[in-house]
Amino acid sequence: MRIQNLQRILNSPTSLSFPVLLLQFPLALILAFSNRTLWDSRHPTFRVDLAIGQVIGVALCFALGNLALRLVPALQSRRPLVTLTAWLLIGLQSKPTADALQHFLGGQHTAFGWRTLLIPVTWFASLASVTHVLQSRSEFKDTYERLQGTAATLFDLEQSSQQELDAERRQLIETVQQTIQPELQHIASEIRDLGNQGTADGFRNLLQQVDNYSVHTVRRLIDEMFAETSTSKVSPPRAQASKRPPRLKLRSLTLNPQGTFWIAFSVSMAATLPSSTFHQQVAMVAQVVVMLSPVVVLNRMQGWHVLAQRIQPVVWVIVACLSVTALRLSLPNESPLLVLHNPPPAMALLMAALYALSILLGSLNKYFVDSYVAATHEQAQVNAQLALSVEKNESARQVVRRNVGRIMHGPIQGRLAAIRLKLHILSETSSNGELFLDAVDSTHILDLLAQISHEIENLGDESGAPAIQSMDEALNALASKWRGIMRVSFDISSEAQAALVLARDLAQKLLAAASEAITNASRHGYATQADLSVKLTAGGNLELTVVDDGSGVEQPFTAGIGLQDIEGDGGIWRFEPCDTGAKLCIDFPLQFAIAT
Repeated sequence: MRIQNLQRILNSPTSLSFPVLLLQFPLALILAFSNRTLWDSRHPTFRVDLAIGQVIGVALCFALGNLALRLVPALQSRRPLVTLTAWLLIGLQSKPTADALQHFLGGQHTAFGWRTLLIPVTWFASLASVTHVLQSRSEFKDTYERLQGTAATLFDLEQSSQQELDAERRQLIETVQQTIQPELQHIASEIRDLGNQGTADGFRNLLQQVDNYSVHTVRRLIDEMFAETSTSKVSPPRAQASKRPPRLKLRSLTLNPQGTFWIAFSVSMAATLPSSTFHQQVAMVAQVVVMLSPVVVLNRMQGWHVLAQRIQPVVWVIVACLSVTALRLSLPNESPLLVLHNPPPAMALLMAALYALSILLGSLNKYFVDSYVAATHEQAQVNAQLALSVEKNESARQVVRRNVGRIMHGPIQGRLAAIRLKLHILSETSSNGELFLDAVDSTHILDLLAQISHEIENLGDESGAPAIQSMDEALNALASKWRGIMRVSFDISSEAQAALVLARDLAQKLLAAASEAITNASRHGYATQADLSVKLTAGGNLELTVVDDGSGVEQPFTAGIGLQDIEGDGGIWRFEPCDTGAKLCIDFPLQFAIAT
């Protein structure tokens, strides 16, 4: 047995469990029946009573080990040491317990001599063999329960992810609406109250509200949304009530010659150590090999394709148990394979039962190990599915937040910046402290406020967005939104128009980039005019160029959220030298060949 397997066995929670205790009774019977001093006992059930006493001694040692683990939590990390100590105590108490029982029942003391030191080896071999099988079952059980829990989590996640995403989206939109709409309504009311003639204090308060409150509120919400997309984490899966492992499928039991030989060899050899000579040990080895030879033969036959299709695996296990039992019972008392000559009649039946039990335990061990491997493989697949589903949901959450943030950063914040610029221009061009706001300016600002309110009200209604019929119409609608704030002109080549007809998604991205460029020209450059052009380059790219008459680009320049979104859409932007203001060029690669 490998050191790793031994550590696994000693560290197993099953090492001091009740099933292991019950399976020590066969060993106790072998120890009782294999000693010659007990053969002539006049007590009819003396050997059975001795075996029961031995098992009771094992139970007391198990109880001490479990009690120590329960009372001293620090020992949980040293379970192998506790298990080893308890097992050694079982071996050490075996001889004194047997002597005490024999004295109480009036029998003769067993005399093992120096071989008494080998009794702990006997018990250790039996305990390790049984624990190895039960630990395989325990590992399969734990893995199966984890598998069921993960599968339940994955199912719940797939069922509830869309509802949770919709709920978060609604909550996000409601937060934006409840935060900005009241401010917009207040600004509109202030503008109406100002009328055609306003005081300096009234305009100053209005400008302060737009500068320090409304614009900053929008920027704060945008920053929070984009910060959330980079730092948000999905909460760990909730604990699920796992199903119990499936019952043992007897039909799936199959022969395990290697495991069977290890169990039979270790237990039978160890059981005869204290009361046998070297020659008897050699006979025991030969007996184990001969007794288990039918298992090897039947295992080979089981692998034959014709027989494997017609005979279930458990049938081979039953046949092996019956064959080995019959073979052991058929051995004559004078057989050289017998360790003890002329033993009690029950000895042959007991050894036959031991071989049959070894076959069964070996088959169970293989069944649980194979089930554990299959469950572990399935667990890895479900874990991968769960990770993919979590990543998919997180990506969807980020898309929702970034889409809302982009709308707020572009149309909403751009129009607020236009209102702010308009009010500042009126303030700077006023004289004698009197600010004149004519009906046209008032109507235009109120119209911009109404457009912002409309954008916010339809923030989550993507289906309500009008489909782009042509880029000319879309750019013309974009230019009309800036009428009275900035003069926007555009020119689109026929080649670019034809390319965009075939690439609707690219048209949306190009239109969003144009809106971002105009917003930046107004917000950062205080431009009053922006000229847009769209053309198809020789390299097969769509190039959007925006030239404004603003204050230009300050250096050093750092890309903001809008330009980062353009990059996310596949656009490649750059600033080129310009005589007036700034010149922004954005290239969008075409993903398909355009038929000419």
